[in-house]
Order: sequence, then structure tokens, then C-alpha cells
Amino acid sequence: RNSLHLLRAAAMTFAQSLARKADDFEKKLEAQEALEIQAWAAEMLDRIKERCIRASAQGHYDYSCVTTVCEEARKGNRGLAKKLLDQHLRGLGFNRVSVAAASPADISHLRPGEVCFRTEVSWKLVSRIAISTTAEPAAKRLKGYLGRCQLCEENRSMIALAPCGHVLCGECRQKQARRDQEC
Repeated sequence: RNSLHLLRAAAMTFAQSLARKADDFEKKLEAQEALEIQAWAAEMLDRIKERCIRASAQGHYDYSCVTTVCEEARKGNRGLAKKLLDQHLRGLGFNRVSVAAASPADISHLRPGEVCFRTEVSWKLVSRIAISTTAEPAAKRLKGYLGRCQLCEENRSMIALAPCGHVLCGECRQKQARRDQEC
């Protein structure tokens, strides 16, 4: 009985060492895949920036494209490509960024293991936002911070937190209170 227990313990130790080796190999593959995804996101970002420059030079205020990336096969990397591209684009100051799964109409040919995203960015009103944040008369800038009201979408002093959780300018909050309604 004692030798059977020792045999089982040795087998578990051997099995555990095999599992550890497989886990280490999987972690190495996941790290390599993450690096490849980061390189893809950087390349896409550069490509999108270049195309946005061209679109802007032609008088356009937005750009959209369909991008393809090999699917993240490892559990720890699922969603990483979309997340990185979205974060990088938001960091560029666009007033609208959308990175979403492409519709079937957007996908002409998709190889097995590939994922497509429809990426859309807009810089419309970005230059005007910077100008209008200083254009509000001092008498109207009561307290609070300068930002875009979530109801009227104007750049004003944000001074009221609505019951629904939105941060509003004083004017919209007063209108909302008069009507006794929430967003």
C-alpha cells in the first residue's frame, strides 16, 4: 500500500512537471503573439495616420477603413488587437473613434483565422472645439470645468451632475429640471 502511494506521488510529480513545461511553452507563444499584435497595431496606426493626412488635405474630416488581423489564438490575447488600435487612435485626439467588427458587406475575402475591423475616425470640429473653449464669455463661465455638454454637445462650463449621472452645462440642467425629466 505504501509503495502504491509513493508510485502515485511520483507520477503526479512527473505529470506536474509536464504540465509546467507545457504552460511555459504556451506563455512563450502568448508573449510572442502579443508582440506581433503590437507590431500590427503600430503599423495600422501609421497607415491610418498617413491616410488621414491625405484625406484632410482633400478637405475631408473623417476616414474609415477595414483592417484585417490574424485572430488572437491565445486566450490572454483575445481582443488585444482591437483594444490597442482603439487606445492608440483615441490618444491622437480624434473627436470620434470607432473600432468594431466589420460587417459581412465589408469583408470581400477573409482567410480562416483572420478577423476584420471597421475603423472610423473623425476630426470634424476638433479645431473649432479648441477655439470655442476660450470663446465662452467670462460671465457665463461660472464654476466647474470647460467641456462638452452631453445633451447640447456645446463646449461650456460643466457645473451640474444630472440624476442620471451625466455631466451637463448649467443651461441644459435648468431646462431638464423645468421639464422634471431625466436624460
